[in-house]
This record gives sequence, structure tokens and C-alpha cells, in this order.
Amino acid sequence: MDNEEMKNDEIMALSAIYGDDWKVENLDTSTFSLRIFSENDPDKIHPSTIEFRLPQKYPSEAKPMITISAPWMSREDKSMLIDDIDTICDEHLGENVLYMIIEKLKQFINEKISFEKIEESNEILQMNENIEPAEIMIYHGSPITDRKSTFQAHLAFVESLTKVKNVLVQLKTNKKIDEATHNIYAYRIIDPERANKLDQDYDDDGETHAGSRLLKLLENMDAKNVLVIVSRWFGGTLLGVDRFRHIQNVAKELLVKHNIGNK
Repeated sequence: MDNEEMKNDEIMALSAIYGDDWKVENLDTSTFSLRIFSENDPDKIHPSTIEFRLPQKYPSEAKPMITISAPWMSREDKSMLIDDIDTICDEHLGENVLYMIIEKLKQFINEKISFEKIEESNEILQMNENIEPAEIMIYHGSPITDRKSTFQAHLAFVESLTKVKNVLVQLKTNKKIDEATHNIYAYRIIDPERANKLDQDYDDDGETHAGSRLLKLLENMDAKNVLVIVSRWFGGTLLGVDRFRHIQNVAKELLVKHNIGNK
């Protein structure tokens, strides 16, 4: 089967799968587009469009040329997504790859919208009835994803160990956060009842050395009366030292956003 036949079969299959969302933009240049909405976005306020231009030598020798339009998506997210798509194209050169690319994009969008909902809500989560009630606001940072592992920071202003415990319980009433592979945290508190003694501690939650690094970040930023938690959802691929960089980056970004420590 030659390139033209392979392309025609692929286009017919995609048209049957995606219906009216699949559009022919220009037959002369073999340009097509697909409109995608996340299943986590019932109000359809995060539209995305992927456009494919298929070179003459696709798929035997050439990769599809791709443009992604998603105004709500950050430049970093788009860059990461393009890298993932390039990997698919490289690993499957000589094969029809449009369906694989579309499914990758759909997966990325679903995960991104799901985590954005946590960030956008910024709500006070319900307290566990066994913990002393307190009005504590929890702030959520922007999630980042690397090789299917996602990292997101959470922050609260606390003045006692009791409030630290309250925040941790509040946070885990959110099912998605409770089911994270790790919820790493560190805090620093000034205790005025003990001559302004500084209480500080951390918890790796199974991610060895991650908690101590978070605490070191708080020390370097001279943070006081602050609790920072980083949730990590493991995506199946070991990230090595990159995981520590992501943990530090999402935490620092949220701390700086709330005017804590050195900028």
C-alpha cells in the first residue's frame, strides 16, 4: 500500500470516529483539523484544536506537521505536549500516527483540566469531625506534568501545630489529593508562647529526601508560619533527580505568588 492509500484509509477512519469534529481544511495540501473538548469540561470553556498537514511522503518517510491551538494552555504545557507528540512520531515512523497523537492530546487535556479544577476552586475543604474546626484557607498552585507524573503545590498560613494537622486533614478530604502517590510537606512556625521559638519539620511521605528539601526551601526563603505541601501523582516512568526539581519549582512558585520570602 502506498502513502496515498494509507493516508486515505486513515482519514476515512478518523472521519468515522470523530464525526463532525473532524474537518477537511484543504485537500490540496492534505490539511485537516479536529476540535477537542475535555470530558472534565462539561461547559466546554477549554476548547482545543489540533491541525494536521500531511506531507507527500507521510507516513513512510515523513512526520505530520502539527499545530495546536489552545488559548487556555500555557506555553510550557504546549512545549511539553509537542515533545511527547514528536516522540510518538519518531517511534512510529512509517506508520499512521494521527489517532495515537489525538489520543495523547485528549489524555493530556483531560489530566490538565482535572488538575486545573483543583487550582481554580481554591475552596476551604471540609474538616474531619475529629479535628478541631478552624477557618483555614488552602491555596493551590498550578500543576505541571512530566512523563505522565503530575506535581502540584498547596499552601496554608498556620500559627500552630494544631493548624498544620487541620490543614493536612482538610486537604485529604479531596479524593484526588488523598489518592496522590505522595503528599510531601514541610512547615515553619513561630511560637510566641515560647519566646518566639521556631518549630519546623517535614514529611517525605515515601519520597525519600523530598521533605527535607522542601524544608530547606522554606529556610532559604525565610518563610514563617507557613505550611507547604506538594502532591505527586506517579505516571509510571521514573524521573530520577528531575522529580526533586519539579517538587521544588511548584512549591517555590506558589510561595513567591503569596509574597513569601525572597523573590
